[in-house]
Amino acid sequence: MSEEEEKDFLIRTGINCIDCGGALKKAPNCLKCNKCKRKYSRNKLKVWDFTPKQKPAIYLDFYKNEDYQKWTKVFEEQEIYDWSIYNSKFKRVFSKAGHRILGRRIKRSIKDDETLVEIGAGGGALLDEFKINNYLGLDTSMKVLAVLKKRHPNATAICVSGRKLPFQSSSIIHLVSLHTLEHIYHLAEHLQEVKRILKQNGKFYFVIPTEGGWAFYLGRLLFTGPHVRRKYKINAHEVMAREHINDARRVLKFLRFYFSSVKKTFWPISIPILSINVMIYGFCKNKKET
Repeated sequence: MSEEEEKDFLIRTGINCIDCGGALKKAPNCLKCNKCKRKYSRNKLKVWDFTPKQKPAIYLDFYKNEDYQKWTKVFEEQEIYDWSIYNSKFKRVFSKAGHRILGRRIKRSIKDDETLVEIGAGGGALLDEFKINNYLGLDTSMKVLAVLKKRHPNATAICVSGRKLPFQSSSIIHLVSLHTLEHIYHLAEHLQEVKRILKQNGKFYFVIPTEGGWAFYLGRLLFTGPHVRRKYKINAHEVMAREHINDARRVLKFLRFYFSSVKKTFWPISIPILSINVMIYGFCKNKKET
């Protein structure tokens, strides 16, 4: 889409100012907030910057770990182009199972004129599974979103902070998050935002790893861990202790706090035991509270 087409699309979707929550209107070369007058434009990477002007005051010390800092840089500059968990057919059977399953389900349920918003869009792995007319991808990394735009030029990409979502209340009907909730330190605040922007009866689709179970731990021990140590001299266990700050039980508990309807399935064995599965997928429905 052109920049002008993306402006129209964002306004139709219910985008608003990340700083003050004001409505946005079209202006020359930008979108402008009616309230605080902040201007938003698409940069050279064709990504919209909706990060808050006021940055978080505290950066937690445990995120300053050397291996974690090195991995963050490596992922944005190297792994995003050839991520090790996607680079063989055998690995993709497991690592992209959630993308395949939810891709099929979303494709069946979404109408041609409806919009899908993805939180933690990354390089666009979900869009590899199905085509959609109206797609909006959010991520905290500008570099990763640039990869998304190169691979899927018709997608609209927005860089956000993660804690706040730049949409009007009750504006989104289809929201998806694949392998993202386990990364979010402020999980409760994030899910409160998810619930706020969902329309009544809107759906929040999710996929999370079975972090905290033996199957997922063994996968890291036998596959991703040795690869990261051999190629980058990074301790994957130190990294993932910080990356996957929420285990599966904690994510599911918080989903139940915010949604009265949480449908979930364990994969590949549908018995709900973490240690014999590698992921959990499902959706929450934003039902009217009684």
